Amino acid sequence: MSETEQLQSLDIFAELSEQELEKVSWLAKRQAWADGEIILQEGVRGPGLFIIERGAADVLKATGGQKHTLISRLQQGEHFGEMSLVREAPTSASIRAAGETSCLLISRDDFRQLLETQPEIARKVLWKFVQTLSGRLAEIDQKYAGALRKRAFRDSVRHLLLAGYVQWRMLLSYGWIWVRRNILQWPIPESKMTAIHVAHARRFRKMACHLKGANVKVGQLASMQAHILPMEFIEEMKLMRDQVTPTEYPLVAAVIQSEFGVGPLDLFAEFDRVPIAAASMGQVHRARLQTGEDVVVKVLHPGLERSVAIDLWLLRLSLRVLNPLVDKIDLLEVYRQSEEPLLKELDFVHEADATESIGRELSTIGVGVPRVHRRFSSRRVLTLEYIDGTNVNDIKKLDEWGVDRRNLAQMMIRAFFHQAFSGGYFHADPHP
Repeated sequence: MSETEQLQSLDIFAELSEQELEKVSWLAKRQAWADGEIILQEGVRGPGLFIIERGAADVLKATGGQKHTLISRLQQGEHFGEMSLVREAPTSASIRAAGETSCLLISRDDFRQLLETQPEIARKVLWKFVQTLSGRLAEIDQKYAGALRKRAFRDSVRHLLLAGYVQWRMLLSYGWIWVRRNILQWPIPESKMTAIHVAHARRFRKMACHLKGANVKVGQLASMQAHILPMEFIEEMKLMRDQVTPTEYPLVAAVIQSEFGVGPLDLFAEFDRVPIAAASMGQVHRARLQTGEDVVVKVLHPGLERSVAIDLWLLRLSLRVLNPLVDKIDLLEVYRQSEEPLLKELDFVHEADATESIGRELSTIGVGVPRVHRRFSSRRVLTLEYIDGTNVNDIKKLDEWGVDRRNLAQMMIRAFFHQAFSGGYFHADPHP
């Protein structure tokens, strides 16, 4: 089949005459890929229209955990990437070669130049494009929604089993230790207790950092409870402050797309695909507004609401069993006081409100707080002014910048005292 005949078989070129098709076919360039190679990467700007000349290609969507779901398979004669002909938008799916595959590529720049010089071709192509695109997108969305529902169910079961296994293994282990010490009167060597603490703490940390959600918050809270927990737990939980596994960029882009109707590469002039930090509830990317302002964009981890609900249910169940064995503190009361603030953290509108409130309060003593960009913020996305800085405990960097550490310490103390005793609205979760 000639290049002209292949173009004629496509819906968007169906109304072109043979002479007009020849003009379009001159733009086509042939490219080839080996089996398994990525032709298009989800979340990046596509180069143009691809027409499969030989072989096949799989349409994939990211669904979390470095995994992708197969949405459909495109066969010889089918096409993809047509959206990039009319707008510089990021691709909504990845395309992977299924076997040895070759395609004809009509680049966006070449096609636009043709449209400028051949307005009649432009009219016919764009009209057909509008007629066929909605159907194709609806079909892809329907398949993707079904794949996500299946994936969400599998992830929920996996999350429940993994988190439940780790927590109940820990619960049974320490329950047996309590029985040995208090009922059987069997002594346990200190070295063995240390090894048990380290093993359980490490297992919990790895599980929490992988699944994210409420367990990370529990670990971060535990890292500051040296008066209750063994030091082996404290040291291991400290690592959870900055070792949360980041979410893959395509899933981050999907969250932004769902909140604003456009992807990050359309919403912002620049958007860094690699996060600068990942925490329990979300992760932060550097970006630049269309106006040139540098910002940071905090995005809620996809599926976090489901993960938190599972974690809270398991935690409540575990604490009901463990509470009678602890005489220092009422664990269920701690849970009740922590549940509501934790659920509020799932809504970044609350965080935006709090940021502006505390910013107004601290501005009276000369302390700055990053400005909230409301237009680019929502329930699951928070955009703030970018301010370059470092951790307050990074002494080397502070000295390089010539920061007076005494004045810094005094300002920090003054800021917290002002919040607590003057303003009455204070930051309750400070980090270094």
